[in-house]
Amino acid sequence: MSERRVIILCNSAYQLLTAIQLRLTIYKQDHVDVLVSNQMSRSCEIADNLKQISLFNSVRHIDTNRRDYRNRFFETLHDLALIHRLHRESGDFDVFCTANISVFSILFVRFYQKRRLEVNIYEDGMVTYCRCFEHFDRAGIVARLLLPHGVLGQTKHIYIFNPELLEWHVKGVTPIAIPKIDSDNHETVKMLNQAFGYDNSAAEYDRPYLFMEESFYADGYPVPDVELVERIGSAVGKNNVMIKLHPRNGVDRFSRLGYKVSSNSAIPWELILLNQSMQDKTLLSISSSSLLQPYLLLGQEVKSIALLNLLSEKPGNMSGELGNFMLALFERLSPICITPHTEQELYELLREK
Repeated sequence: MSERRVIILCNSAYQLLTAIQLRLTIYKQDHVDVLVSNQMSRSCEIADNLKQISLFNSVRHIDTNRRDYRNRFFETLHDLALIHRLHRESGDFDVFCTANISVFSILFVRFYQKRRLEVNIYEDGMVTYCRCFEHFDRAGIVARLLLPHGVLGQTKHIYIFNPELLEWHVKGVTPIAIPKIDSDNHETVKMLNQAFGYDNSAAEYDRPYLFMEESFYADGYPVPDVELVERIGSAVGKNNVMIKLHPRNGVDRFSRLGYKVSSNSAIPWELILLNQSMQDKTLLSISSSSLLQPYLLLGQEVKSIALLNLLSEKPGNMSGELGNFMLALFERLSPICITPHTEQELYELLREK
């Protein structure tokens, strides 16, 4: 097979980590370019790191996070100009990989549609596995007008780490397993560390209980996560609890309450797992897939507790299909991840430490 020209769009640290694994495995023999968007924390720094590593044939930093645009029309014009410039400078591609179905990805597929572009979706955490992912495809008027059959209607493969968990199936879209990241492969771990600027300061998870903050606060959804942390702190002692902040949450709500907080929230959780054992920890979160990543990505059985059932109202997208999917997944992977229904159950689990 002749070398293909592949381009991968990355909007988050997890997407980039997955894209690097795709480059090292499935696209090992191809010419691969990567687009690092400014939706990712520390995106400029990470793009520069990638250029130094020389893993990808080309690394481009792009601006797709234009919050100053008040409507989708101007966002569309901006992204279309980006794609035209990319084509002028780089020419055609054979394969386009995206994790998100966004204005940019829709426009990219539409622009290259007549050039026999192969479109592939790759994993963006548990949301990719959930049935709700299908709804994202044609949710906006831009998508319906430009791609009547949606991005999924153009997609050939979906690359995911655990195909057996995939909840939806679209005709013509074939699930392909991404090889799991080998934590014993020191060259791969070293490369990932260089890409994200990982150093020993990130290896600071020295408390027995780790609470994984989610993006609900950043997204404007009311959530009693601080109250939950306070109850956990009262049960096990604040000095035994550490908080991993979500990369998109710009406000630290926990340090002032006496909790140790991660100093570098932009380091992907999965990369921390590759560098530091969590076997002696208990992970807690409302519904974050980070509770499952030690097992699903690395095969490590780390005790985890999901607190979603303790909330009277589910926050954000947890109130719909994704919430139901995550609860079913937590149940499926019990006792690795346990979902208490009452605070008494939670306290009993915490005392088992």
